Amino acid sequence: MQTAYDVVSKRFSYFELTTLKSEESAWFRRLLDNVRFYIHCQQTAPTARVYRAKDSAKQWAENDTRSRLEQLHAVFHACNTVPTAVFYLPTYLEMDGPLRKAVVGVEGVDFQDTEVMLPLLAGISDLGHLDIDFLTLLPVKDGLASSGLRYGKGVLQHFSAILSGEAVGELYDWQLPSQVNPDDDLLASLPKIGVRRVEKQEAASKLLQLMQDLWQLGEYRQRLSPDNIIEHQWLQELEQNTQNKAKSHLSIIKPNINGHAFNTLSECVNECLNQENTIQPSHLLSVMNDLVISEFA
Repeated sequence: MQTAYDVVSKRFSYFELTTLKSEESAWFRRLLDNVRFYIHCQQTAPTARVYRAKDSAKQWAENDTRSRLEQLHAVFHACNTVPTAVFYLPTYLEMDGPLRKAVVGVEGVDFQDTEVMLPLLAGISDLGHLDIDFLTLLPVKDGLASSGLRYGKGVLQHFSAILSGEAVGELYDWQLPSQVNPDDDLLASLPKIGVRRVEKQEAASKLLQLMQDLWQLGEYRQRLSPDNIIEHQWLQELEQNTQNKAKSHLSIIKPNINGHAFNTLSECVNECLNQENTIQPSHLLSVMNDLVISEFA
């Protein structure tokens, strides 16, 4: 609750809630473990007496989590459908409320190649029978992870059913895997794996922002009246702001494209920033398309 309160009131810090949030999270975790322990007892030995319930529930939860982690490791150790695959397995399972999540690094696999990914998913489909709600697979190269895919338990159960010869329907859209960009928090359970900083993606994003800013400047030049003092002053401020942002964007783009392409881009930017010129949107689009195809495709 306090974490949600932080999101709502992040602009104003009324009270120091760090300790309260930590205690609340610990008690919520403990409450959930106690409920799961109670369900386990009711299913296995409903009439048995439980002594030292607090310690018993804690020990059971630790053993249960360790067992599920070992089961996940066993599935990946047994997977031989993609001989080139090397797996980096988590040291623990992440708990998000009642949901259990696992993150696994995969080296030697092209995530864009369905002829490789389908056998891989078939090889780990037994995970669909484990009590793990989400599995994130991250491509790894040279010890660094890049953008990967998150699979819900239903996808793995779907593959398991197909391999068993069962009749299955199509997956719903909400069951399809979603793209995941790794960060330090996501990789906490993979201590030997770091985050691949995606400079190319950032440069491509800055290129798009740059072109949008220049197009917007051209539109305002055409629509605002130089005879109106207020509009003229506002346009001058926009000219300066666009020039400053263009300089910042270009500094990020430059190291990620070749010299000739950067010179072409710089000439286009200078033409756009020249107050006496109004570059056509079609030319801006042409320059951007050429750069995206040659440098970022």
